[in-house]
Amino acid sequence: MKILLILACVISMAASLAIVKDRRNASTATCIRKTIDKLFSDAHSITFVTDYSEYCDDIVPLELNRPVFVVAVNLHPKTVNFFTTGNDFIFCVRNVDLLSYASYLIGHLKWSERKGYSDVRVLVISPENVERMHDQCWKSWLHNVVLLSWGSGEEVLSVTNQFAEGNCGARARVIEKESCAGSVNIQFPKTSNLNQCPLFLAVYHKSRFHLKFTQHFPDVRYIMKFVMPLMAQYFNAKYVVHVATDEGGVQQFIQNDKNISIYLQVDPNAPANVVSQPIITLPIVWIVPKSLPVPAIRVVLLAFKSLMWYLIIFTFVSTVFVWWLIVGCQNRRFRLEDGLDAMTNVSSLTILSSIPVMPRSFLHRSVILAYLIYIIHISCAFTSRWIELLTVPQYELQIKTVQQLADANLPIYISNNFQRNHFSRNDTNNALYEKLQKLLIPCRTHDTMTTGIRRVHNYRNCAAIVTHQDIITTQMSMTDKFDVVKIEDSSITGAHHLKFGYKLNYYFAFHIDTFLQKLVESGIGPKEFNELNAEYFKNGIREEAQDTVVLTLGHLYFAFCLLGLGLALALVVFLVELFTGFIF
Repeated sequence: MKILLILACVISMAASLAIVKDRRNASTATCIRKTIDKLFSDAHSITFVTDYSEYCDDIVPLELNRPVFVVAVNLHPKTVNFFTTGNDFIFCVRNVDLLSYASYLIGHLKWSERKGYSDVRVLVISPENVERMHDQCWKSWLHNVVLLSWGSGEEVLSVTNQFAEGNCGARARVIEKESCAGSVNIQFPKTSNLNQCPLFLAVYHKSRFHLKFTQHFPDVRYIMKFVMPLMAQYFNAKYVVHVATDEGGVQQFIQNDKNISIYLQVDPNAPANVVSQPIITLPIVWIVPKSLPVPAIRVVLLAFKSLMWYLIIFTFVSTVFVWWLIVGCQNRRFRLEDGLDAMTNVSSLTILSSIPVMPRSFLHRSVILAYLIYIIHISCAFTSRWIELLTVPQYELQIKTVQQLADANLPIYISNNFQRNHFSRNDTNNALYEKLQKLLIPCRTHDTMTTGIRRVHNYRNCAAIVTHQDIITTQMSMTDKFDVVKIEDSSITGAHHLKFGYKLNYYFAFHIDTFLQKLVESGIGPKEFNELNAEYFKNGIREEAQDTVVLTLGHLYFAFCLLGLGLALALVVFLVELFTGFIF
């Protein structure tokens, strides 16, 4: 009888446990559905990562009204993207170690997509200690996390913000909990509110962005005195500058720091998942020597192209010959005096548009009229063009494009950092890029680069490449006028972008880009940067107004040379007539 009673009790207890388990599973399933409907209402699909423990097996068959991809926690990372490319996950794991494996799958997926963690949303289902599980999520860069656990016999949802006030990147001490028995009101933590936690800007102590330069350069002042304080206010953070002893120290600080930390990045080849949107965009300026002035004796020849001069000379000679031919036919003999007389009359028509005696022959007058109309047009064009040539300085062929600079084979001065960032590639298959790359002369220091720019100004046998702001800064340091030609062309190198850099696939990158986008689209950022530029350069180089040009002997001595040539020709003609008169 006792045995029967014992068996009855055991059966009763087993049935009770089964009923409790069924009720718990039903309660858990209801909680999961409510939580997913609340948190993942816009999700197109969900990836369920499970360790296939007993209670996880009961969750797998749940119908969640959307596609669910089931992935084993020990799946090889390289095959995870065959199952999903979504951003919504459910982790069902027994302990912290299995949670780290599941997080590693997401890390590999985001690395292959070159994306950050900001859009990843995770529901973690685990009986493990709540605080330890939240800590592991933060260590794995998972911040949009809701944890479903069992406490006091009921399902409890919890979230934590690592940057809660007084926490600032340490272990999760402030945990918000909510029972899943009623309606689900819990939300993912808003990590953009840093609650006065530090927002670090890491700089190298020898760079121009160190604190001692903040009162000088516009780009430094714009970032360190405007953008960073405004960003700290936007995220409710405390702006802190971390000065590293070397460049490697900056990278080490970024990788190891638990707080929000960024640094300045100018490498255009940096992958998109480690740099922000551009903070400042500066055009690239190619500094080329100004061409030499054309000697005054050659200025008159610039009025027309060479072919035009040849046609003018040919027309003059042809008219003299026709004139002489007509006179010879009328006199029935060809004399040298008639030829010289024809040359004199045609010269008078060319220079003065008149002749001393008008011939009686209709044919002769027709030639004179045709040539007179022609020479009036030529003279007007020549006079108007010559006035411009005499009053405006004329120069040799000027380099105006990057292609012309490459063809000139001039050495090009460039700073080491600029060369490393913009001319480090050898696989462009661009002939112009490769030709310019061979002409570069790297400068290790700022003073060396300034000396190279001065050489362009002084010797005109080289060139340089800098940003628009650097050339004006150099120009302001020079006492004499900076007489060079500047070609703004970013087609070969790309514009010079200054960006924020951070950890690979940094979860906070999304928030930084949102802030920078609002700063640019609102016009506040560009307006502030332009004002800082105007203030910095207001005492610098000003464009000089073009003075009124006064004609001097330097402009007109060709006219005196022409007069002397005419008198010399007149003397020659006189001597020839005198000589021929004695003979004949």
